[in-house]
Amino acid sequence: MDQTKLLQDLFFDGIQDAMIIIRVGDQEDYYYEMINHKAYELTGLSEENLGEQLTEKVPGISRVFVLDKFDEIVHTKQSYSFTMGFPQPNKDTIALHVTLRPIELQDSNFILVHARQMDYKGPAESQYWLDDQNLELSRQRYRSLFENNEDAIFSLDLDGNFLEVNKAFEVLSGYRKCELIGNAAFQYIERKLQQILKKHFIQTIRGNAQVFELTVPVKSTVKKELHVTMTPLVIEEGIVGIYVIMKDVSEQRKAERELKESEERFRMIAESSHDLITLLDHDGNILYASPSYEFILGIHPDEYVGQSLLYNIHEEDKNKIISEFIRSINENVPITLEFKQRHTEKGWLWFELQGKPIFDVSGGFLHMVVVTREISERKKYEEKLRTLAYQDPLTNLPNRRYFQDRLSERLAEARRQDHSNFAVIMVDMDNLKELNDQYGHDFGDEALRVFSRRILNSLRSDDQVARLGGDEFIILLSHVKSKKDCVDVVKRLHNNIRKPIKIKGVTLTLTASMGLTMPKTLTFTEEEMIKQADKALYQAKQSGKNTYEVLLTADEEI
Repeated sequence: MDQTKLLQDLFFDGIQDAMIIIRVGDQEDYYYEMINHKAYELTGLSEENLGEQLTEKVPGISRVFVLDKFDEIVHTKQSYSFTMGFPQPNKDTIALHVTLRPIELQDSNFILVHARQMDYKGPAESQYWLDDQNLELSRQRYRSLFENNEDAIFSLDLDGNFLEVNKAFEVLSGYRKCELIGNAAFQYIERKLQQILKKHFIQTIRGNAQVFELTVPVKSTVKKELHVTMTPLVIEEGIVGIYVIMKDVSEQRKAERELKESEERFRMIAESSHDLITLLDHDGNILYASPSYEFILGIHPDEYVGQSLLYNIHEEDKNKIISEFIRSINENVPITLEFKQRHTEKGWLWFELQGKPIFDVSGGFLHMVVVTREISERKKYEEKLRTLAYQDPLTNLPNRRYFQDRLSERLAEARRQDHSNFAVIMVDMDNLKELNDQYGHDFGDEALRVFSRRILNSLRSDDQVARLGGDEFIILLSHVKSKKDCVDVVKRLHNNIRKPIKIKGVTLTLTASMGLTMPKTLTFTEEEMIKQADKALYQAKQSGKNTYEVLLTADEEI
């Protein structure tokens, strides 16, 4: 038998009282280290519990109480004794006088639990011990709640003297507890606040709880806004004082004022703005519409509040707006959109909106701010620029850029359908240089305008003509079934162009040379098509002008 086991048998197990040695863990948790026979008998523990953490084997309210005492002993290094009731498996309760002693051995900490069973007169006395234990635990909980509360708490007697104060009140008042207890509370308050607080104090000791707010100076340049609750302190149905809780709401009130000021600034801007300012909820319904709605759209803003953001929006734009609204909220990104909205008298107008979702500090959606500006004039100007970019200024016909776009679209369509039914004709006005030299450039320009109108009037509605520059024009013939269809159009062009005209008193006959091509394969690009037509035109001019050539491939012609 080893020495440790011998000592346990002789001294530890030989003691008639319950003895338990508890090992203190690194995280101030507690483990069963040694248990004597009497402790096994009283607690129901067994050798299997050795090394286990002390958790469920101490019953209910007692476990909380005992663990709290363990923590206290670890920090104070002082022994502690108390009386407690301990329930038995047969549902009886025994009274124990317990002593807890700290032990430090080889850099390890232990607690010796020495429990001696006490005699008592019956269940009533046992219940008294339990009640006393529970009362002590309640006192400790109250004290912890009182001392560690972030709100300033204090109590006063009926004369207004301090009975107790917590740490938060010491910080708020700037006085230590020992300087306050027993002294009149009102002497620490500036004169102009005394009357207000005395009024609430009197009402409270009359049994009427008081809730109010006040601003108090805590430093020479700092003021605190406090939410104050005064409650009567009642003992045995009599009011013996008051209990006061002061909650610092300075930051909250500051935030509320800043929010109000921000809302006022927003409203002032919105009401004086010439843009439409709108607030939308998560479902896209209008929460706020600025007064500018009335003079921009001719509708009072109240009519928009509660409506969907799609109210009076053009049908073509609705899906785009819904899609971008959802994306903006989901991705927390601003959006910019152009759309048409109806004016009561002017009809559809163009608008541009800029929307930004607003979220709170926890990431919850609050609303979307939308600023909308009418851009009808800008759209007209953009359309004009677009027209100028694609239009020849002399003849008002489309230019090379526009023609190439249309030809590219027609080629793409033919590839999708695996079938081509179009042709390209290059047209050159004969003898333009001679007209300019003989009559002047103004005369030549007028001749070009007449020439372009005659081409245009010779084509079908789905054909397209453009001026490439100088004396060159190009035509895209649509829905042609054969080379004969193309040749018929060319002959019609020749007949219309060479009808006599009079320009500035001069009668003359205009003529044209033409080169025609049809894509025999769908591998041609638009540039190759134009080059092929230009090659055919060159051959026609080499033949003496006022004629045409048809070129299908590099070596095939009609």
